[in-house]
Amino acid sequence: MQRPHTHKAALATLIALITHSGISYASGYGLNEYSGSAMGSAYAGAASNAEDASIAAYNPAGIALLKDTQLTLGSTLVTESGNLENAEYKDGNAPIDYSSDADGFQRTTAIPFGHFSTPLNDKWSFGASAYAPYGMNLNYDDDFAGRFFGDKTQFTVMNLQGTLAYQFSDTLAVGFGLAASMAEGKLTQNYWNEITGSKDQPLRSELKGDDIAPAWNIGLIWQPTNTTTLGLAYHSSTKFSLEGTHQLSGGTGGMGSKANGKHDVNLDITMPEKITFSITQELNDRWTILADASWTRWSRFENFYIEDNGIEDFVIGPIVIPDGKDYSYYIPENWRNTWAASIGAKYVLNDDWTLKAGYMYDQSPVTNKNRTARTPDANRQWLTVGAKWQAAPQWTFDFAAGYVWLIDGTVYEKGHSKHPDGEPKTDDVFTGEYKNQTSWLLSAQMTYHF
Repeated sequence: MQRPHTHKAALATLIALITHSGISYASGYGLNEYSGSAMGSAYAGAASNAEDASIAAYNPAGIALLKDTQLTLGSTLVTESGNLENAEYKDGNAPIDYSSDADGFQRTTAIPFGHFSTPLNDKWSFGASAYAPYGMNLNYDDDFAGRFFGDKTQFTVMNLQGTLAYQFSDTLAVGFGLAASMAEGKLTQNYWNEITGSKDQPLRSELKGDDIAPAWNIGLIWQPTNTTTLGLAYHSSTKFSLEGTHQLSGGTGGMGSKANGKHDVNLDITMPEKITFSITQELNDRWTILADASWTRWSRFENFYIEDNGIEDFVIGPIVIPDGKDYSYYIPENWRNTWAASIGAKYVLNDDWTLKAGYMYDQSPVTNKNRTARTPDANRQWLTVGAKWQAAPQWTFDFAAGYVWLIDGTVYEKGHSKHPDGEPKTDDVFTGEYKNQTSWLLSAQMTYHF
């Protein structure tokens, strides 16, 4: 018999996680870390393998297969490392030549998640989730050679999702999720002082903004046989219009200090749609094979463009400097669409323990042609292992560990114009080689069955 007061307590716990976790716990770009149970098999079968309430983030139809009320809470710790070698910045006009390699520009980050699901009757199920679908967290040292191209880059998205699923029959279910998608961004770098024309005494630029936008996903699960489950899910694109401020500081002297100030700015950015197909195939009572393929339309991410014309007229003695000193911010990205594929397996060791392993190949939207200081990404591969422990009839614990490695890549970034239709500053060039980029991931998850 279901107990309404325990359902309310579970929802309150999930809301507490949402409220106190914030949206700054994401790292990387295009996150998968919504589930500790799915990570054990490298997210193979994530849209078809309904182990717990976390499936709502991958395929909203999945909660229709869960026959009891569940609360799933967990977190994934990501520790990243990498090197930027032979880094150099040259300004052909100044001339200025900075050379400084970089280590540890990635940051160790915890990514929390929470999911709740409950059957409403024998057909309908409801769920609520909090998870981070996207994020980036880079922070170079102050003497980084490319500091006129990028320093700190933080962009995070947290989804608060409600889910409804309907089971048409014993073999077919559909689901729909509607999310409030909360985005927050922060970009810093050194900036040429437009008023003095000096890079020897650069300005410090800090951009901040946030927005909330709707997002949705839809999915179906079909079980053509007792041992085969197929899942198909679509996640919508999300259009953000971040509103915030551009803080300029560090200008000195009678003229240079006039560039200091804070201005209102806007940033429009679109997160891509994604299609995922998954299969879960039971071979016998102990072995299950899982597979997954997904396509992401990263070509929607064309640029960072922030328009800022916040400098007003000012007078120094007989000199009048008009408005229009332009501190707009434009970085072309031109990412490509990508595929990711994974395969994994589960082995039932005994009534209490299930072991997992998986492999994923994840194509990057970034290539040597469009890699920048803010997006040092590359094609990556994953190896993961995991275990599920049925500690008690009402308690399940999942543990997973993963190792991710990226191929080496070069960066050749030319100076950008301030607007999409402007002329790039071809004399400004940042070059280098990103090497040995790896990550260790550790995930822990608990599920309580009411």
